[in-house]
Amino acid sequence: MGSARKPPHLGVREPAAARFRAMSRALRKWLLATALALATVAAYAPCFSAGFVDIDDPDYVTENEMVGKGLSVDGVRWAFHEAHAGNWFPLTWLSHMADVELFGVEPAAHHAIDVALHVANALLLFGMLASMTDTIAPSFAVAALFALHPANVESVAWVSQRKTTLSTLFGILSIWSYGTYARRGSRGAYAASLGTFALSLLSKQTLVTLPLALLLLDGWPLRRTALGLRRLLVEKIPYAVLAAAAGAATIAAQGEGIATGATFPLAVRLGNAVISYVRYLALFAWPADLAVFYPLYEDDVTVAKVVACAALLLAITGIALALARRLPYVLVGWLWFLGTLVPTIGLVQVGAQAMADRYAYIPFWGLSLALVWTGWETLGSQRAGEALRMTASVAFCLVCAALALLVHRQAEAWHDSVALFESAVAHTPRNYIAHRALAGQYFNRGDYGLALRHAEEGARYPRELGDALPTWGMALYQTGSRTEGIAKLEEATRVAPRSAIAFSDLGWVYLQEGQPERAREALSTAVALDPRSSRSLYQLGLSQLQLGRLGDAAASFEGVVRLDPRHFDAWIWRARTLARQGRFAESSAALQDALAAATRFGGERHDELVSTLHQYRGEILTAQGDVGGAIAEYEQAAASWAESYAADASLAVLLATTADPARRDPGRAVELAERACALSARRPDALAALSAAYRAAGRPAEAAEVAREARDRAREAGGPEALAALEARLRAYGEDAPATDPPRADR
Repeated sequence: MGSARKPPHLGVREPAAARFRAMSRALRKWLLATALALATVAAYAPCFSAGFVDIDDPDYVTENEMVGKGLSVDGVRWAFHEAHAGNWFPLTWLSHMADVELFGVEPAAHHAIDVALHVANALLLFGMLASMTDTIAPSFAVAALFALHPANVESVAWVSQRKTTLSTLFGILSIWSYGTYARRGSRGAYAASLGTFALSLLSKQTLVTLPLALLLLDGWPLRRTALGLRRLLVEKIPYAVLAAAAGAATIAAQGEGIATGATFPLAVRLGNAVISYVRYLALFAWPADLAVFYPLYEDDVTVAKVVACAALLLAITGIALALARRLPYVLVGWLWFLGTLVPTIGLVQVGAQAMADRYAYIPFWGLSLALVWTGWETLGSQRAGEALRMTASVAFCLVCAALALLVHRQAEAWHDSVALFESAVAHTPRNYIAHRALAGQYFNRGDYGLALRHAEEGARYPRELGDALPTWGMALYQTGSRTEGIAKLEEATRVAPRSAIAFSDLGWVYLQEGQPERAREALSTAVALDPRSSRSLYQLGLSQLQLGRLGDAAASFEGVVRLDPRHFDAWIWRARTLARQGRFAESSAALQDALAAATRFGGERHDELVSTLHQYRGEILTAQGDVGGAIAEYEQAAASWAESYAADASLAVLLATTADPARRDPGRAVELAERACALSARRPDALAALSAAYRAAGRPAEAAEVAREARDRAREAGGPEALAALEARLRAYGEDAPATDPPRADR
């Protein structure tokens, strides 16, 4: 008998059915991807209203001069040639520059880009796993756990962790391209994998273990072990070369951080590594009590704890090996977790942390993969009924919803620096790093009581005590314990003789105490320790000014504005110091440069700054005897900022006291001085100007009455010193006396 022939219509329907299945599969993937993206964006919504934080963000973005310029040729050169802030990741620097170029230094846009990168990583992970395993549901589950795990908030909500999300994006593309090469033998895919791996390493050296990770994937899901170990190893040589070069760059860039971590004994570092593996397991299973920093305490690394954790890790490894033939994804996932954590587990210690949430960004893939695929295979067996599968699906959705809520709550903790460190203290009470950071935050806000409390808490742990003592001393000084504060600052310089901030704070206190010589000595040391500290150099200039070392002071203020062209107090003091030396042309030129800087960097304070700078140019011209030029500058100062009483007061004094009859105008002087008093709520210096104007206008009784009011207000506001200064000003404003010290707003 001949073979049976198929009906003609079956040959048409089969391709149609296949196309329908393919379309259905694609639609399913797109719907799941859309749901994943929307859920992730919703969970991370608090990031869009968050600001920058004071750990790394100033170095990376807000105070980084090169990044602040946006994209430029010099910026590209700097990104590739300089290891800044202990890191070398040129692509990350370029991404920050691109953000500034497009959006300026506005935190919302930077956060939006970081959330978008995390969403992209989750979607790419989903696509990569679906492509390599040819299964949709478990690939989606792994991607969802990655997208919504609270431990990843640190890598997304912290702008300075752009390096992690960007590096991961290129890393996933590299793995996906390698999978394409493994299935099809495409040399183009292999080259693309190497290229994107290089881009990943140029963003951050997160995936230096990728050559070994690819070997794991060769076992499962790619199932390439039949090709032989030798061929598989040869394929990884180019990856290993790139990884070794990146590792060397990292070690060179992080020399100081490694030196800090190396102060822990090797036994402590090894023990902490074993314990941290178990802590990461616990973090994966129960993401609670998250903190931006987990300090390493040597007394926590006990023999009993290390042995117990090592036994647990060995037991899990033994189980994974025993299941390797039947459940290969368990061994691959477990070894992925162990291997990708090696660079950050603390064997080479960078800093003083025991572990960090951000280090789990990629390693947790392995745990998710082992867990999800085990569940998937179990539910796919014939013994698992439809009801069980439905129950498992609902349970997974509930878990994702709970994780999303935790992500939302943790993202709120990154709203600002105080919220971040308060959260860290609440979840890790022994966190001396968080207490010290809070002390600095509250001190900067002027809440010296809270600063003192947190400084004392931060000093309870003796490690790196030199970091805690300066804020402690400053808080004591500002809360009235001046002697104790000075003693604490002096102790800080002894405990940490290389601490620039300790010497800088001590110098500032000496300035307040009227000890300019001791201030100069301390601040000179601070500048020698940190030549790029504009704060220390500015205070040094003030001490030199008080000592009459005008040339040194002018040089210090010039150095400040070179380091920080936004430091307008330094611009002003440089001009005033040059004027006191009789270098009027240089002084005027300095203020002209300051005006250009105000136009570029003034921002919301632009009008106020321009007014102030014209005010000081008027002072200099007055000292030179150029009354007409001074009047023009004061008028420009008043026109630049409507709220400036000082310009009105200065101009009033000049019009009331000038010896030039052609310029003298008592009537207008009274008008200007009365407006200055109204704008300033009758400050003593504005009242002194009004007294001079009344005297020039022939109204001596009113002049005397206003002068008495000025004395009373000066006495109430500043005591004897303020009263003495006002008396000198009133004497200088006597009729027909030249205006030697026009009033100005306190800055």
